[in-house]
Amino acid sequence: MKRALFIQPHPDDNDISAGGTVAKLVNSGTEVHYLTITDD
Repeated sequence: MKRALFIQPHPDDNDISAGGTVAKLVNSGTEVHYLTITDD
């Protein structure tokens, strides 16, 4: 996988629920992006 997009409703949701996966992808050279969707 070359790129991954993680969509989250709040600014820390990806880190809490998928932090290990994100770290593994980054360590393998995948370009990771976060998209935060909130009305805060």
